Amino acid sequence: MIERTLSAYVRKLATWFPVVSITGPRQGGRSTLIQNVFSDYEYINLERPDIRANALNDPVSFIENRSDRLIIDEAQYAPELFSMIQTESDRRGAPGQCILSGSQNFLMLSHIRQSLAGRAGIACLLPLSYIETQDSEQKPSADEFMLHGGYPRPYDIDIDLDAYFDAHVSSYNRTRRQRLPGRPQHRRLPPLLEALRVECRQPNQLYEHRQRSGG
Repeated sequence: MIERTLSAYVRKLATWFPVVSITGPRQGGRSTLIQNVFSDYEYINLERPDIRANALNDPVSFIENRSDRLIIDEAQYAPELFSMIQTESDRRGAPGQCILSGSQNFLMLSHIRQSLAGRAGIACLLPLSYIETQDSEQKPSADEFMLHGGYPRPYDIDIDLDAYFDAHVSSYNRTRRQRLPGRPQHRRLPPLLEALRVECRQPNQLYEHRQRSGG
């Protein structure tokens, strides 16, 4: 397992705040990191429909009947839990009570601003950096890293890169279109594949998000 440089900072956050929030892209290593760093915590994942249903139907009992050291993965799927987490964290008063993890950053941060402002330490785990990949068996050169990228899976198993990235981009676009609330489909975020194509045409320019968002 590749040691993530964010691990030490996340451990520190858990000594300072009652709640720690870790966001980042899917398949970037969040679940692996939190289960490794907080291995003695109870772990639940709201991707499971039965667990998610329990959280949505009775958020009070869901939190009260859990361990006082709890990891909730994909926590954005049950926003009703956040108020209860606030209540329990205030009652107990101890740091490091709950670790929240989510792949939809804007939803997670919105819920935290509403219910957990000042109570949650926030970190974002991005895919592997070049330095981190030097702990892998492959130890890629800088050129190889630019080709492979930083997603952990290609460093864990021998997988065809074209097949991996085709599957990743396809599932990302489909998931975002299904789950983004609010605007009609054609007004939502532009397809990731098209955004990537635009960026690949200007490899010598730094990417600026505001150029793509109209800011």
